[in-house]
Amino acid sequence: MTRRRIIGSLTALLFSSDPAFAAHPLRFDRHDRYALARTLWGEGRGEPLIGQLAICDVVFNRVLSSDSRFDRDTSVYVTCHRRDQFSCFTQEHPESLSRNSPEYATLLNTVDLAYYRYLHHRDYSRDATFYCTRHVHPQWLREVRHTVTIGKHRFFKLR
Repeated sequence: MTRRRIIGSLTALLFSSDPAFAAHPLRFDRHDRYALARTLWGEGRGEPLIGQLAICDVVFNRVLSSDSRFDRDTSVYVTCHRRDQFSCFTQEHPESLSRNSPEYATLLNTVDLAYYRYLHHRDYSRDATFYCTRHVHPQWLREVRHTVTIGKHRFFKLR
């Protein structure tokens, strides 16, 4: 059995035996995991673990948000791949991540940890639905309020 299958089996066992998993509205399948791992690779590489977990929290918060601007965000996969949301999925950022790399296995572990923490209402982003690096100032900054800064990223939630 490969390392990836062992990790996947352990993750499935961990989540299936957790009552929080069964009752939580956020579903998380292998497509969601892969999309979030790739998002984390492009958006959070070089960030501390807490910053990477906060990036995952933002994606989860968007999926569960009742705000109309996130109505199309029906799953983690859809949220990560939505046009113009995350720079790692744009043509200008053609970064690739091999599913056979050690980094990929580490990212999957981080994604699983983020999901487990989110099931238990632990959110490093403090309910943020937006984030950006410190050196950019997008237009949407006028519509949000700052929640926390972690590493190179600032996190925001709607006013």
